[in-house]
Amino acid sequence: MKKVSHQQLAQWLEQARRGDERAFRALYDATAPAQYSQALAVVKDPELAREAVQDSYLSFYRSMGRIQSSQAVVAYLNKTTHYASLALLRREKRPPEEDTDLFALPDAPENGPEEQVLTADRRHRLQAALAELSPRQRQAVQLRYYQRQKLDQVAHSMQCSRSTVQRLLRDAHAALRRSLGGGLLAVLPLGAVLRSAQKPPLSPPWRQKVAAAAVASTVLLTAAVWSAQSPTIRTTRVLAQYPANTAAVEVSLSGRTADSLTLVGPQGRRQPFVRRRDGRYTAAVSQNGSYLVEVAAGQKVVTRPLTVQGLDTAAPQLTAVCRDGGDTLLTVADQDTGIDWSTLSVSSSVGQLYRPVSVDDGTGTARFALPPGRYTLQVGDKAGNAASGPLQVLG
Repeated sequence: MKKVSHQQLAQWLEQARRGDERAFRALYDATAPAQYSQALAVVKDPELAREAVQDSYLSFYRSMGRIQSSQAVVAYLNKTTHYASLALLRREKRPPEEDTDLFALPDAPENGPEEQVLTADRRHRLQAALAELSPRQRQAVQLRYYQRQKLDQVAHSMQCSRSTVQRLLRDAHAALRRSLGGGLLAVLPLGAVLRSAQKPPLSPPWRQKVAAAAVASTVLLTAAVWSAQSPTIRTTRVLAQYPANTAAVEVSLSGRTADSLTLVGPQGRRQPFVRRRDGRYTAAVSQNGSYLVEVAAGQKVVTRPLTVQGLDTAAPQLTAVCRDGGDTLLTVADQDTGIDWSTLSVSSSVGQLYRPVSVDDGTGTARFALPPGRYTLQVGDKAGNAASGPLQVLG
């Protein structure tokens, strides 16, 4: 911590309450090094220590109205940094150096005057800053701060090392601060601002200006990060119990919420996916061929091709009719899965139903005891395809 007097801390606190961003930054610069050292002693990881400090100062920023003295500033930061460090250890499933209870940071009341501060100029600046990040940096930011993945999980998702993830996050933080060029976003680090978007702080009646600035930073950065992201297609697979004439295409998504999820068929036919209770999406298909999964969110469209094959979509066919003494021999053929002989029947014009007397599966021939007349033949295959047509038996 820089050598500053309690009187100076009290002055910065009062100025920050009145909306002076430079005062808040000065207070942060004077106290943050000591808080980082404290966090690092607990979590033993530089990246996690930075996150703990971020959480601590965001909580402090929300609570400035309840802090009445410079001594209380240091005490509050020491307590919240310690609790934030323990909470991160719990999230990362790393035991602390000694047994102690884990506490969550205090919640802030839910509300905020976002509408008062959503200016087009700030939105443009934030969107432009995020657009300048590399795709890998944006992906790391999304996985870490929106999906709340652990560092090891982010590394697994991005197929890189943990140290690479830490470097990507540090570079993203630095790039955004450079692009934004000051203001509260340069003081409140990116991770804290992103996480605070899930529960915007209340604007207290005694200091609406400061809270409005914090909410503006949170809401605009959240919108900009989210708009810069694309939805991610995690998995696609074809589900079928063969032999089958239909299948289901199953898709799982991550990242930004999709506005629409569509399956584009071989002839360009489009059909929407249906969301299941487990969060996955399905669409039925009844044709082999090449398909395209299309996910849209805002101006972002992501596609992934997939192939459906192995479906039996052709019904059996009657290939020959002949008489053998007083019986009728019917030959039927199916090019894929084979005849389901239990479905084979012949019905007369008056509704009388005839079943085969015998079946030769090797030749595809069924023997019927049918008197001369006109009939309707019905037959299906093992995939569920059915055929029906007229049959005439001559005397």
